[in-house]
Amino acid sequence: MIKLGLAWSLVIWTLMIAVSVFALIVLPDEARLALHWDVQGTPGNYANKWSAAIALPLTAALMICFLALIPMLPGQRKVIEKSSQLFLTGWICSIAVLGFVHIIILVNALSGEQISLGLIIGFASLLLLLLGNAMARSKPNAWVGIRTPWTLRSNRSWIVANRTAGIGLMLTAVVTIMLATVSRDQWATYSYFIGNVVTLILSLALSYQAAGKKPYTDSD
Repeated sequence: MIKLGLAWSLVIWTLMIAVSVFALIVLPDEARLALHWDVQGTPGNYANKWSAAIALPLTAALMICFLALIPMLPGQRKVIEKSSQLFLTGWICSIAVLGFVHIIILVNALSGEQISLGLIIGFASLLLLLLGNAMARSKPNAWVGIRTPWTLRSNRSWIVANRTAGIGLMLTAVVTIMLATVSRDQWATYSYFIGNVVTLILSLALSYQAAGKKPYTDSD
């Protein structure tokens, strides 16, 4: 699990560094790169080329180290192995999002064209689809999934929470991708964030209700 996570992370991180080096060489010193956009795709925050080239690769490197060290902590490997697919999927998806956003920022600066917010949201939704699938099949653990006092205390509550969250995330991803495909960037952005919020609220509410009921067996 750790080797696979590190392998994918290294590929993504190396690509981020390569694009950064190219951008630092090509872009003029006075270049200002957009780092943040509103729901209409209008840039709001800017940074110089050095900050833009270093910030996300550094964040990704720190995240990779943190995620790789978690299974090495005393007693944590067995805990994570209960939901190894979800842990690995979350690991790779997190680094992939950072890498994709980083490359989009620098390519946007190099090309001079306005960024497509729908492209970023669409990519994030593809990863959300993978994450939702893994979450729906996860088992109780202290690191990944919907972790609350009642889901960690009740097997039934955990199953309800994470199945609800997994299905909700996949539905959100499908709707968002459809909107992004037909160039409805603003609606795709709304769909992504509203869908995630609604999914979280439903999973918490239904799992809390299920916490006091008869536990599921492993076959459920």
